[in-house]
Amino acid sequence: MYLTKLCISRTRGSGLSSSFHKLVMWGFPRTDGLNPRQKWGVLHRVDGRFLLVQSQIEPVFPALLETQTKVYSPVLELGRSYRFRLAINPVKQFKGRRSPVDPVTWLESRDLGAKLEVCNLVSTTAIEKSRRGGRVASFPLVVATLDGVLECTDPARLKECIVNGVGRGRAYGCGLLSVVRV
Repeated sequence: MYLTKLCISRTRGSGLSSSFHKLVMWGFPRTDGLNPRQKWGVLHRVDGRFLLVQSQIEPVFPALLETQTKVYSPVLELGRSYRFRLAINPVKQFKGRRSPVDPVTWLESRDLGAKLEVCNLVSTTAIEKSRRGGRVASFPLVVATLDGVLECTDPARLKECIVNGVGRGRAYGCGLLSVVRV
């Protein structure tokens, strides 16, 4: 896997998550028929002035973007503690409608292969626009960014969550789970 850090200016552009998605996908080749984000395993998250991008292939961004890319292969050990950061879209679907739920409860209901302790939570809501069948629709996107400590109880499952992401909203900057040894 690769982890790329792009320097961004929040004052430029619309600041919409869909705009960041377009910027991220600039670094990856087009695919025939398949969703390139899924094919290349692309996840991203806004982290302050940076846009973090995780992918299965090395991205190639235009030279005008300030980027740093490194090979990323987390080694996870049973019983070891790690600091984590995760941006999620904590929603529950009921009768075809999605409703926001408590982020910590939502996260605890997922099998991540780890015991979690959330230390910090920042929640934001943005109005996003989506194009479907020639129509433009607006919808609220709730993003909760969680920081904390986790204890690895299942290294294979935790690695799967790191590689594939967690929850919905991956195209909008949600799901990227970052871990660092304590």
